[in-house]
Amino acid sequence: DMIKSSLEANDQAKQLMEDGGLTFDQMKTFMYDQSITLKDAELKVTEEQSKKYYDDNKSEFDFASVRHVLIAFTDKEGKERTKEDALKLADEVKGKLVAGGDWAELVTQYSDDTASVPDGGLYAKANPEGWVEAFKNAAKTLPINEISDPVETEYGYHVMKVEERGTKTYEESLD
Repeated sequence: DMIKSSLEANDQAKQLMEDGGLTFDQMKTFMYDQSITLKDAELKVTEEQSKKYYDDNKSEFDFASVRHVLIAFTDKEGKERTKEDALKLADEVKGKLVAGGDWAELVTQYSDDTASVPDGGLYAKANPEGWVEAFKNAAKTLPINEISDPVETEYGYHVMKVEERGTKTYEESLD
């Protein structure tokens, strides 16, 4: 209300708004954005504070690069699968991978995780803490580059291979 009163009392501001085709609501939004920008500049985190946060919370920057094929309890067409059928199919996929099958091809053919299909089933340098418990535990403990037995989660069975584990560098953490 104070801003509106101030603008209405200022003939020059009213004229500028009219000339620019600006409504009061647009001016209010502009002024609000400006005040947020100024406040943000006042509160800007310094590089020193950022590095300290990184050093004090390195585990938040842990990652695993995991390739997987998900055989879900519901297939891509929405048809339910029994646990037994899903496990049988997951074992079949594992057998093909162990025999030298191409991950990208098998992911495209079998995986019900459509988000990772374009990347050949790969979740690259992701923090495992965001994953469901069984998948997270497998990502943290499976031997590197070894194809796992099917790992059961609430989504289905995952055939997994951990390609890399580590902690992002400070520079990587800024992305």
